[in-house]
Amino acid sequence: MSTMSRTLFRLTFAAALAGSASVAVADPEAGADLLDVSCGNFLGMLATANPGTNPTPERSADAADAQQNAFKAMIWAHGYTSGKHGIDQKATPLNKAWIVKTVPLLVAECRKNSKASFYSAVQAVDGK
Repeated sequence: MSTMSRTLFRLTFAAALAGSASVAVADPEAGADLLDVSCGNFLGMLATANPGTNPTPERSADAADAQQNAFKAMIWAHGYTSGKHGIDQKATPLNKAWIVKTVPLLVAECRKNSKASFYSAVQAVDGK
């Protein structure tokens, strides 16, 4: 992941995490199919993605891993939307504005039922 992508990701998810309560849910195992990721996993990724103030090296590494996992989930969500509606960069651009708009929608949907699949949350917020 490029430095620009990391910076964009961190800024976007920091904005989305502002004011949200921490959710202690394990991240999915490495190589897990995103269709098997739960809303609880996604919320856990977002909570872990924020390293906090003066994090230990281990906490920083955990945050970096969670950031990458959450970014992959958002890329997947965008791919789902593009696959369903066709690729239209004007209607659904993959940029900071789309991520900033979509993350809070997914968080709200996932908080309704942390056991639901992330896939079902993406379906629910698609087009909003």
